[in-house]
Amino acid sequence: FGEIFYKQSNYDSAYYYLKRSLAEGQLSGGEVYYYLGRIKKDFNQLDSAKYFAKAALAGEMAGNRIEYIIPSANFLYELHKGTDSIQALKYRLIALEAKDKFFSQEKAQEVERFAFEERERATEARRKEEATKARNRFNSLLGILAGVGLLSVILYRNNRQKVKGNGRLQEKNEEIQRTLTQLKA
Repeated sequence: FGEIFYKQSNYDSAYYYLKRSLAEGQLSGGEVYYYLGRIKKDFNQLDSAKYFAKAALAGEMAGNRIEYIIPSANFLYELHKGTDSIQALKYRLIALEAKDKFFSQEKAQEVERFAFEERERATEARRKEEATKARNRFNSLLGILAGVGLLSVILYRNNRQKVKGNGRLQEKNEEIQRTLTQLKA
């Protein structure tokens, strides 16, 4: 709630809820200290703002939360830039270094995601290719079986016609033999 009240410029409520969440451990100390420092800066209490901003930066650096180190370091830079240029430069460098790390991590994640997607595409392509080969083999086998079946039907029909033809020839032969026997007699 503290962050919400801060963004609505309701600083008293923000301060109350931030202190409460810090006591209850609801938010990381770095985030709470960051917003407490912002409130103190808005009330022109710069020493308190620097104290809370340093606590925020220390908490975020201890937790290695790079995405939160950047605003904390930039806030400290902003607080010191008019009064202590050496400290301002120090915090600016911390912010820039954290930013570089953050974006290099993002780039590494992006490259890793791209490589993973590429592997997935290659796997999917292989799977589709194997499915196509299997379907082609099945269709070829089906075609061969259909051809063998058709050939069997044709051979069977020819064989039946041959048997019928041979049966008729046998009858004709027997008739000729009977006629021949009758003529000889």
